[in-house]
Amino acid sequence: GLGLILTFPIIEGFSTAIPKGFFPVFELEPITLVFAVSSAILIGIAASLFPIMKALKTSIVDGLRFIG
Repeated sequence: GLGLILTFPIIEGFSTAIPKGFFPVFELEPITLVFAVSSAILIGIAASLFPIMKALKTSIVDGLRFIG
């Protein structure tokens, strides 16, 4: 959340503090942020599917055996 909010002000700060031509292209389009956030959400969902499926197949008694 906070990183996304501060992205564009930080880019503006870099563009004024760093001499012109230091970075050949230093632009960030809003669609890039949309794709980055969408990718992160999809990867998070995909990574959680295996543990969820394993937890659904485990009975409560079997799950409690592995605690501690």
